[in-house]
Amino acid sequence: MTADDIAFFQGSGITPVGQIVSVEDQFINLLPQTVEGLDIGLQWRLRGTPWGNFRASVNAAHLTKFDRSPGPLVESLFAAREAGQINANTPLPISQTLLARNGRPEWRVTGSFTWSQGPWQVGAFTQYNSAVTETGFLSAQGDPWQVDSQITGNLYGQYEFGDNAGFASGTTVRLGARNITDEQPPLTSSGYLGALYNPYGRYWYANISKTF
Repeated sequence: MTADDIAFFQGSGITPVGQIVSVEDQFINLLPQTVEGLDIGLQWRLRGTPWGNFRASVNAAHLTKFDRSPGPLVESLFAAREAGQINANTPLPISQTLLARNGRPEWRVTGSFTWSQGPWQVGAFTQYNSAVTETGFLSAQGDPWQVDSQITGNLYGQYEFGDNAGFASGTTVRLGARNITDEQPPLTSSGYLGALYNPYGRYWYANISKTF
């Protein structure tokens, strides 16, 4: 603490603590917000064919609009940054559109496919998240970081023992793999976006269940 620090805080009722490096205030009311989107679901089934039974489904959430009024305080900060009064790389609250930014992808899609015949069943599941930008992490040119899109897939196969299998009757054995292509979560400044991605690589599993 220097004499200048003491003079700067004099009369404020606050004990001098040295130079202020940064101030972080998260409590800003940025309402109203407008959110629009579509939820789409498709299901298909085909039963009783010589090749078995088939079932497929697709579910998609499409975010078409996510707007937020910036308000006078945030507008003044953006104006100060554009005028060069504050550093061009200073992260500021998002104004106007939040679409495809900070964990709000335009598309989130899941799909599944199942085939079964007699005691056998095979299934697949896939999930897709479109790319977003991370507005709190800027390049030297002031551009936000691009968080890549990702698609993952799971597979499993199972066998169910029938009523004439003795003690094994009613037993189902399943073998499978999750994240079969061993995708890693797209990189962000804090590691990864936990609301969108999982940090688990490919792993195999086995499950045995029995009904009485």
